[in-house]
Amino acid sequence: MIQAISKTQFVDHFFTLMGEIEIGDDFNSDKPSHVKWLHRRITQHFERGVQFYALYSKHKTAMGFIALWLDEALDDVPYLGQYSEVLDLGVLPEYRSQGLGCQLLKFAEHLANSSNHYCIYLSTYAKDHQVISFYKKNHYSIVATMPDVHGPNDEGKVWMRKLLR
Repeated sequence: MIQAISKTQFVDHFFTLMGEIEIGDDFNSDKPSHVKWLHRRITQHFERGVQFYALYSKHKTAMGFIALWLDEALDDVPYLGQYSEVLDLGVLPEYRSQGLGCQLLKFAEHLANSSNHYCIYLSTYAKDHQVISFYKKNHYSIVATMPDVHGPNDEGKVWMRKLLR
């Protein structure tokens, strides 16, 4: 079952997973600066209107989540309301490799389609070949690469999208 969740529910179930997604192996939940930074990041997403959805087992156990931005249309402005963006997608380690990430992604695509969006896009770390491969298997194409986004020794980011219509 996938359902919308509040900020409190998200933090309760997925805080550490979000740290892994946003910061990688460098995330340290024992460091107050890391915890404060991540709380700020989550708050910014919610304040911006990003929608968070959680995937629960039939026993109501949290297994994964997706954070989705749905661009809003505006009357007489044809280029607004045409895209959605997956900001974060994660599955807890004990539930990985069971197709749950695909299920969450398909759910987001359904919401984007329901909003009559042209495409859905996302960005990920350019060196994370496993994640890039996952999105490619789900029919996302690389549309841009930005090297050293986070500094001179960084691999950069890859932007990917899937056309919905």
